[in-house]
Amino acid sequence: MFADVNRTIETLLKAELPGDVATQIAISFATPDETFPPQGLALPAINFFLHEIHEHTELRTTEPELERRDDGRIARVAPPVRIDCHYLVTAVAQAQPGSEHDEHRILGAALTVLLRHRVYPAPILQGALAGKSPPVRAAIARKGASGIELWQALKGKPRACFHYTLTVPFDLGRPEVTGAPVGRLAINGVA
Repeated sequence: MFADVNRTIETLLKAELPGDVATQIAISFATPDETFPPQGLALPAINFFLHEIHEHTELRTTEPELERRDDGRIARVAPPVRIDCHYLVTAVAQAQPGSEHDEHRILGAALTVLLRHRVYPAPILQGALAGKSPPVRAAIARKGASGIELWQALKGKPRACFHYTLTVPFDLGRPEVTGAPVGRLAINGVA
């Protein structure tokens, strides 16, 4: 599922970043530790580091949903669990004088795209996220998150960054069929 979340972020950025930014950057999901950027990563790049995953308990629901199947049976479907995927988002450019300006420009362009979408549009959802309900929701720069502490823990070089959280539905499994097929009722010969 997390690969699908990453591909969805990448699809959104490729579709909406300004042309001058989209054509010159790579999109990465690497750990920004002391070896960052990894060899082989084309620079400049925007990096989404998935550093924390947990259930969004405020959105928890325990009531199963009823779903009518094509064969007329009623299925009781476990409600999806909503998972928060927390990313540290940063940009990295070639090490040269003024590279921080490029990094800030890239970071600003990505931030602009991401702020436009508090709910991800269905056409860009990838893999297991496609066609799922509830929608994928996004939040940026939640209060209390500290990039400096994370940089220190990773032993990486501190960079300008922001926190990005996607809340995604996580399917728990197959529905349980609970009813027999529903017959058709004819009234005055009309079914």
